[in-house]
Amino acid sequence: MAKSTVPADLRYTKDHEWTKAAGNEVTVGITAFAVEQLGDITLVNIDVKPGDLITEGKAFGTIESVKTLSDLFAPLSGK
Repeated sequence: MAKSTVPADLRYTKDHEWTKAAGNEVTVGITAFAVEQLGDITLVNIDVKPGDLITEGKAFGTIESVKTLSDLFAPLSGK
């Protein structure tokens, strides 16, 4: 059985998203589990532009796969 590792520099949400801070910027992604559950991802739509305010817990885009269409929820508030 393969050993799972959790990167120490990532912070996770209950919605299977993660954040990684670097200075004043934060990268947001989805977990390997979420990717596995979605199956083949066909489209990612981000509904905000650079400089727009996002609010923690609110949808800021969608991710579409062959199985479903899911909202992407902001893991934190900011621009």
